[in-house]
Amino acid sequence: MGGAIFQLVLAVPFFLLVQTGNPLLTTLAMVLGLGVGHGSMYGAQAALFANLYPVHVRYTGLSVTQQVGATLGGGLAPLAGTALLAAGGGHWTWLVVYMIAIAAMSSLAASRLRTGDLDHTALGGVPAKEAIS
Repeated sequence: MGGAIFQLVLAVPFFLLVQTGNPLLTTLAMVLGLGVGHGSMYGAQAALFANLYPVHVRYTGLSVTQQVGATLGGGLAPLAGTALLAAGGGHWTWLVVYMIAIAAMSSLAASRLRTGDLDHTALGGVPAKEAIS
């Protein structure tokens, strides 16, 4: 959730840094966006997602989650970005609004996820501790 909030705060400064045309400032913007924001979200996903599904459906659940998310989020983002850039007459204002909206939705979704040692036995699953032994 912290990474999404960081991306939300970085949206405007990111474009301001890139707009300068200075290669060092553009590199700084990319390092902050990819290295700090994206890295902090992506690094925790494996452990988080693994805890969302019972052991007997974990692989399928993770795969479907990853593939659908990548298709909808990553696949459609360039199309949406191009349309928003065109709608803004070439200015990045609508791209920032889009980035802030996506970051806010990501933060909200992350805050609503179940975490901890989940009991999947109600769903017909085997508790993880018993499945391993």
